[in-house]
Amino acid sequence: MEWLWLQMHRGSVSMPADKLIFEGEHDLSYLYRTGFVDTDKFKYQDWLNAFKNSRQSNGEYHLTKEQWLSKATYRYNKKVEEPYDPMTIREGEWTEADWLDFIKTTLVPQCTITFEQYLFGINEAKRKGEIKDGIVTMTAEKKRGIVKLLNNNPSPKRRRALAVQHVRKKEDLETTASGPSKTSTAAAVAPQETTQYDSGDQQKSTTGKLSDLLSGSKK
Repeated sequence: MEWLWLQMHRGSVSMPADKLIFEGEHDLSYLYRTGFVDTDKFKYQDWLNAFKNSRQSNGEYHLTKEQWLSKATYRYNKKVEEPYDPMTIREGEWTEADWLDFIKTTLVPQCTITFEQYLFGINEAKRKGEIKDGIVTMTAEKKRGIVKLLNNNPSPKRRRALAVQHVRKKEDLETTASGPSKTSTAAAVAPQETTQYDSGDQQKSTTGKLSDLLSGSKK
């Protein structure tokens, strides 16, 4: 939280030194959707309600440093696993019951598609004769389709895992090129504290800055 406060002010001519300003609910939504918040513990409305006393008449949210740091309770601060790889799904026949259980326990947490939407797809596959006698046949082609489905509709959990994977790969490349790094990947979404903006970033939107910071795309 301290890190993000510092980085959002670094290189900015528009951010007051004693406040953190979010331009609107879309900034708070961005933080939630990208895995900054522990979505297993907190619903989006919980996160939004935490800022209601900071909302201004123009829709902006103005927070003092103390107010921002108090939001640490919502922060995802546990180990981030590697993103789930659908290509590891077992190929061959699945009973419909086992496949539905797999969807509910493994695929649903990885994307924004609901179980009910998956179930609609299953019923459509039955109607077309693609699922017969309660048997789902998994192939490499279908697994590639699931990869695309998850990556096009990632849940906050998957976005967080993909962001951390991106930072880790970037650090590995830098370590290979210049020797061991003196810093390590953050426990959650944020990249290293060396991130900063050049003069061209001073007018970037709050969401744009957050995107750069949380993806590790600026160095």
